[in-house]
Amino acid sequence: MDDPSGCSALIVAGGSGQRMGGSTRKQFLLLDGEAILKHTLQAFDRHPRVHALVVVLPKEEHAAREQQIRRQWGMHKPLAIVVGGEERQTSVQNGLHALSQDGGLVLVHDGVRPLVSAQLIDRVIESARINGAAVPGLPVRETVKEIGDGWVHRTLMRQNLVAVQTPQGFRIDILRAAYEQAKARNLSATDDSALVEELGVRVAIVDGEEQNIKITTRADLAIAEWWLLQEKKDAHRSGI
Repeated sequence: MDDPSGCSALIVAGGSGQRMGGSTRKQFLLLDGEAILKHTLQAFDRHPRVHALVVVLPKEEHAAREQQIRRQWGMHKPLAIVVGGEERQTSVQNGLHALSQDGGLVLVHDGVRPLVSAQLIDRVIESARINGAAVPGLPVRETVKEIGDGWVHRTLMRQNLVAVQTPQGFRIDILRAAYEQAKARNLSATDDSALVEELGVRVAIVDGEEQNIKITTRADLAIAEWWLLQEKKDAHRSGI
């Protein structure tokens, strides 16, 4: 491992954002006056244990948005900007190709989770450094049922369930092997840790955060605005 205390961040922002509606993709909608994706990138750009960034953008907007990010967003760390694919899995794979180091850690994070904290990034890095793979999760509060054909098949024990977030942290060699296997076996998954599990690698869980929401709908955007307002109030009370 090149640097056991540092890592790269791979920010996946290649989606279309169709559920949000409108002509602007959700990652470029404004949150507190700045693009959602800018908030996300800045969280990792400012983190002392993250040494390089890779961001995956939609093919249709890659050229224009790359210029905007490089010229206007003020990133300080090495930054690679690559073209995404039709599916998230392809986008992550494209991003992995842009990582130059053979060792170390990578954090894979949704571009539309702009409120990720430095503390959460630290927890994931530390667990991934020790265990090879780590994801943040929140306890499931609602009763969850497995269904099919309009019927309940069974009720799942929620004390054994978590809602998984990003960033998900991995040793780079583990994640690359997981993606190579997925390609060879034509596997698909909704998150990266599921592909790592298919390798037989155990994935550790760390505490997630309520405010680390994924902005998918207009309601999510309103919630994110509320969280930012609370942070400003807390900072004001603390005299920051």
